[in-house]
Amino acid sequence: MLGIYVTIPVACFRKGLAREYLETEVIPPPSTCYGFLLSLVGEQDRKRHIGCRITSAVLGEPQKSTVLRTMWRIKEYNGWQDESGKWYEFAESDLKRFREWLIQRIAAEISYQTIESRSHAIESLRWNQFLREWIDLGRPIPKSFSVDKELRKQINAWSQSYSEFKPMMGSGVNARPDFQELLTEVRIIIWLESSEELMKEKTLEIRVTYALKNPATIVRYGGLSLGESTHLVDEVKILSKIVENSFPKLEKTCRAFVVRDRGRYTLPVWVDHVGSAGTRYATGDLEVRDPFVPPSLVELPRICSNSGAN
Repeated sequence: MLGIYVTIPVACFRKGLAREYLETEVIPPPSTCYGFLLSLVGEQDRKRHIGCRITSAVLGEPQKSTVLRTMWRIKEYNGWQDESGKWYEFAESDLKRFREWLIQRIAAEISYQTIESRSHAIESLRWNQFLREWIDLGRPIPKSFSVDKELRKQINAWSQSYSEFKPMMGSGVNARPDFQELLTEVRIIIWLESSEELMKEKTLEIRVTYALKNPATIVRYGGLSLGESTHLVDEVKILSKIVENSFPKLEKTCRAFVVRDRGRYTLPVWVDHVGSAGTRYATGDLEVRDPFVPPSLVELPRICSNSGAN
């Protein structure tokens, strides 16, 4: 079993069900620690080390504060990317204006055709060409033009099916201010055990040990964070090295998350990032422990992507 000492100046271990008020867990869940260790060793496949057991323990009492910050959500489909890769943003008023202009534009071309041939004519049109034309014309306001109700219905259905609008994270309509809890001066210990990994060669325990001893050999992307990507870690050390060097001086006790059948805490061991049906949890308690004595194997949550997670 491997113990890893990590410090983070500012962190948020967001609760999975938090929405308008973004609360934080006291300690990082097993799934968060697992993602952190994968990032540490430069592993991109998050299923590579399924079966390992991970938990965390918090040292001291991190200070909790609340900030008001901008949060991005995927709410409105308000962006379009042309063939050259350039993005165009549309307000809700722009979208309504374009849809009405589109209906009038197409109706002017095919309204003279028979009802039977209209459907075939509409299906042969290219939605993005009309949007490009509308942009090049300066996003004009649609003129007063009477369109047959049945034809309007046909064009609307086609437009909705072939629309290429996409959500833009940087758009104002997808941003709103929300309160978020932050922890400062966070110091934790992560316990890692790899004997039950499905892939027996080069386990996560071996790779983490190697990465901390030979950091220059690791190829990875971006900053190393624990929790949100903006919350970078300060230091990562193997716990045994801290004992040998007697630095820093750690508390005599810590609060560790350990598996219990009737525990008061439920933390994720696997997160489904598309919806939540595939998210798996472990039930346990925060117990006061000696920071240098690891939990037993059965007390460690197991990283598992199916309902058999412990």
